Amino acid sequence: MPILIAISGLFIALLICYFEAYSFFVVAAILFIILAFFKKEHLLISLLIFIPLFPKIDMIQVPGTFTTIRIEDFVLALAILWSLVIMLRERGIIKIGAFSNVLILYIIISLFSLFAGVLQGTVELGWTPFLYFLRRIEYLSLLYVGYILSNERSIGMINKWVVRIFFIVALIAILQKLKIIGVFLHGAYITSIEGRMFSTFAAPGEFAAFISILFVFSIMGIFSAKKVQQLYWGMLAAFQLYVLSLSASRAEFMSLPVVVGLFAIIKRQTKYVILIFLLLAALFIVVAPTEKFYALLSPETVDIIKDIAAGAKTIDIHRTFEMQRRGAVNYELSAVERITIWSSAFSKFLCYPLLGVGQSAFGDYVDNNYIRILAENGILGFMAFFLLIYFLCKDCIKVYNNTAMPNEVRNYALVILLIIINLSVASLMVDAFEMSKIAFFLWLLVGVFYKSKNIYEVKILGTKGIKA
Repeated sequence: MPILIAISGLFIALLICYFEAYSFFVVAAILFIILAFFKKEHLLISLLIFIPLFPKIDMIQVPGTFTTIRIEDFVLALAILWSLVIMLRERGIIKIGAFSNVLILYIIISLFSLFAGVLQGTVELGWTPFLYFLRRIEYLSLLYVGYILSNERSIGMINKWVVRIFFIVALIAILQKLKIIGVFLHGAYITSIEGRMFSTFAAPGEFAAFISILFVFSIMGIFSAKKVQQLYWGMLAAFQLYVLSLSASRAEFMSLPVVVGLFAIIKRQTKYVILIFLLLAALFIVVAPTEKFYALLSPETVDIIKDIAAGAKTIDIHRTFEMQRRGAVNYELSAVERITIWSSAFSKFLCYPLLGVGQSAFGDYVDNNYIRILAENGILGFMAFFLLIYFLCKDCIKVYNNTAMPNEVRNYALVILLIIINLSVASLMVDAFEMSKIAFFLWLLVGVFYKSKNIYEVKILGTKGIKA
């Protein structure tokens, strides 16, 4: 643990300083991971720290494309390979059940949709679609990394470290707000930013999604901790809502009330719901820019959205952004942009309903994860993704309802369930499951859940065959 604390301190210091020497970042990152190899639990926590805190720094520009390979890709590839070495050395068994089978099916369908897109001409033959597919494999691989590296103590360590990670992410966001430090955006370091804060993420929406994940842990503390600790968790949740306000993201205002309501129903502690909803309402009043809110409800916005949805009008987004800067546009552009992209993506899905148009057809975002999956992977990919979420939620509910399980494991299962629901609701407005840092962090946590589930099921049932 002293080694982990020392290298964590070094890493955080380097992060806040925001050195622009990319080669130095590479050496520091790889050293950070290699030093953690002495113990599996050190590597797990190192990844838990590394994923949200290390900025997205472009390292290699793929020739002929706008796609880049980032420093984090090399570090995570190294961690994935080392995890496989550990599994082979210890002759461990990965047992995740039906969820794992559907996960493999989802990957196979994604591969078929990729080749279908190339043959259809809906994606260009080149590096880009294959790199998008490999990035999805990279996301999901963290599930197995979390499984291999975790043990009986992992849930307790995660509960401690997510709080520490939040304070670091929050500190960086506040320093950005005060214009003391800048941000890495699209591989470039920007000395100062205006408006919405990013922290160590590449977009305000991704920053907000991450804070909403950590908010779930705090709500669990409010509903499960002793009375003395509930005040601490309540203050932490309030601070998280303030930090969330720095992102000015609206998607989480749909998802967090759902999460809080479900927590209260499941835990049968509805007395806290009014307080938390008041906090959310106050946050919405503070965050929602008045002009933007009224623009969203303006007749101009409503009319143009109707025209786009009916196919009677198209919008040149880049030209409209420029007009907005000059004050020549009086409608809410982000809503219009979303409707434009959704309409285009859904039209392409209708043309290629079975396997879709293939990865990378819509670039980095569609701002609706479900329309994106339908358009890129077709109805087969959408059904596989739905089953993936279904089996994960089913396993979480099964563990939570098993009173023979330790409370720590049951509560962790509930946290994972509510994180999935939170991201599922937010995915109506953002590509939550396709955001790299969110996906890495999520599947790492899910891997720990399945390992803990298996460890304690072995203890309860007294069976053998699953290596802990």
